[in-house]
Amino acid sequence: MSHKETVALLRKGGILRSASSCRRAFTLVETMIAVWIFGTAMLGAFGLLTFGLREIRNTKERIYVGRILESTLEQTRNLAWDELSAQPAEQTFDTGTALTPLYGKQINSGASTDPDFASPLKDATGRIFISTINPVLKKIEVQVTFKPYMTKSRPQSYSSVTYISNTGIDRR
Repeated sequence: MSHKETVALLRKGGILRSASSCRRAFTLVETMIAVWIFGTAMLGAFGLLTFGLREIRNTKERIYVGRILESTLEQTRNLAWDELSAQPAEQTFDTGTALTPLYGKQINSGASTDPDFASPLKDATGRIFISTINPVLKKIEVQVTFKPYMTKSRPQSYSSVTYISNTGIDRR
């Protein structure tokens, strides 16, 4: 029997296979590379997830602070000119007692229906600055300072300013 006949017989019986038909599984190196690529992609996705959650919380805090600023400015705007003039130039207020202008509900009461805001802002303080620009115009600045919930950074401060005139629309 010749060499060619022996090889043909072995191939026919399935004992000898060609190089292309032997490649049915992945090698260890290929598997390790695939696991490394998958792991790197998952780490990147996890990093984006934690960043996104932190930014959602920070945005909710800023929205809360905006509500407190708006509420306090509205309460101050509703004072009569004589009442406004009798107020001290600087005063603090409890951020937990700020009310929404439309509904009269406490903004930062801790009784929120949003589970992320079941507790009030962390270490929040509110201040009102009233300064006289001229005898008929006052500048009102409201400032809220709080410690961000998910970071160890320094306290953040936001403020809002309005001007009130004693000759304005329907001023008492």
